[in-house]
Amino acid sequence: MSPTLPLSRFSVSNQHAQGPVLNPRDASFQPGGAPVEAQREQWTQPGDVFSVLLLLGGDVVNRALAQLAGSRGWKGRVVPVGFSFGWVAYATAALVSSVGEGKLMPPGPDCSSIVINAHNGYVRQNSSWMVGRIIRDFEYWMGQKTKQALDEILRERWERDKEEKRKDALRSLTEQRIMGKSTGSGSDADWNGANTKGRPTHSTFQLNSPDVAKGGIRRWLDHRAGTASIPQLEEQQQHQIVDQIVEKQVPYPTRASLCISIYRSVSDPSTSRTPGHPKPDLVYYSGFLIALLQLGISAIPLGLTGDWNILLVTTFGILFSLATGSLPQWRKEKFACRTSATKNVILTRGNGAQHAILVKGCGVGIDFEDLAAADTNAFSTASITTRVSLVLLAALWVFLLISAAGLSDNTWFLLAVGGIGILQNAAVAGFPRRPGAFGVHLEFEDVVCKQNVMGSLMEIERRVPRAGRSMLGVLFPGKLFPREEKEWDVLDAKAEVTKSEEEVRKAGERFERATEEEVDEEDVGKLLKKKDAAERRERDAKRALEKAERVFAEMGKSG
Repeated sequence: MSPTLPLSRFSVSNQHAQGPVLNPRDASFQPGGAPVEAQREQWTQPGDVFSVLLLLGGDVVNRALAQLAGSRGWKGRVVPVGFSFGWVAYATAALVSSVGEGKLMPPGPDCSSIVINAHNGYVRQNSSWMVGRIIRDFEYWMGQKTKQALDEILRERWERDKEEKRKDALRSLTEQRIMGKSTGSGSDADWNGANTKGRPTHSTFQLNSPDVAKGGIRRWLDHRAGTASIPQLEEQQQHQIVDQIVEKQVPYPTRASLCISIYRSVSDPSTSRTPGHPKPDLVYYSGFLIALLQLGISAIPLGLTGDWNILLVTTFGILFSLATGSLPQWRKEKFACRTSATKNVILTRGNGAQHAILVKGCGVGIDFEDLAAADTNAFSTASITTRVSLVLLAALWVFLLISAAGLSDNTWFLLAVGGIGILQNAAVAGFPRRPGAFGVHLEFEDVVCKQNVMGSLMEIERRVPRAGRSMLGVLFPGKLFPREEKEWDVLDAKAEVTKSEEEVRKAGERFERATEEEVDEEDVGKLLKKKDAAERRERDAKRALEKAERVFAEMGKSG
């Protein structure tokens, strides 16, 4: 028999050969250790977070700059857009855009709109970011008279709808009363529930439902009046109850037809109300307040521990943001237009829009047609100086990013600075503003608001010749009734008379001025011929107007 080895000796040798065996039950879970310490350290002193956040939100910064930059005077050179997350991303994107498209402004308006020439009806699709904002924010800055006109139209429509529903209800009630008398089914017992099989219940009754034809309105009136039967109610009581029902069933309208507000361009150099010179508002001044707050927060570590890194990064961030907003290219793109327009234009969102804005140039306004074509205007392309400046600024923003990435102490203060800045950027980018804050100074004249689109177009045509005709094809593309066509013929003839009278007046003034200044007889003869031609056109226009009015009057008598 072979010798047997001791078991204990074998087990020890096996353990040495295979390594120690650990029992999971012997180890107890103890929270803490390296992961928890890493999380605690990250939330105590966040590291490399600000450098990542600087790469987010570039589009917000772009829209905030578009709101405030581009003005004339010192307000165009000092653009208080807060230092925030997203500036590095915006700087690199602006560099790419200036090299490729040659633009700093956002690529297109955030409100689809059109610009209509009120003289010839020519329609342009708007590509100006600033014009889109003016149209988008109109309900914010529209005049008080426009709001009152809308309220009146909505109330009139509501009263008309209620009256129509009331007439329908009373007509159904009368028909049921007659039917009840002729068939004998209108007795008290019938309407007290003795013979209600197949009849609708009170909860399911609606004035505009088929229940009206089955006598439902009578039972509902009985239920509301608390009486035994409808014959016991007087006619006045019936009408009062119907009015209560209609009041609840007819909703208040939320939208009118077409409301046309009339504005005129104004210019007053004594008060800096000239094209391109904005009137500062709270949105503009908020940037200065935010910059002071950011500097105050960044100075706290300097006072507590002597750490000046946060203040350094914040200061240079504010300086770089001011330098980016002060580039002349902003003004070049934002006001790529003439600033002495005499034409009248209509700004609107298009067919189906609630509002249309008629702007009279008056010889001192900006040319909205030029602005509408800003995207195709080569005049607004970035210059070499702008492109070089953007290269330098992009490099400086990257250097600032590298500096911020190396900070490890007091980083919560830097995050607070950036967080306050991005809130200001978001508020500036989306907050509605008045046209004067952009440098577009308008003064309210009047408002035209009728119950239907055709009524509004005809009324604006009477007040501003050619304006209604210019909008007709866009805002009312449908076919006109014969009477409407004849009425438009009369309005067109009146517009032609107005135009010819203006030509006669101008030709007469030129002729009188030439005779007073002793101009050559040949030139005086030419001016006289022009004056006679203008007077002939005026007589022809008046004859055409008389004919159009006669045809329209005959149509009214016949039909």
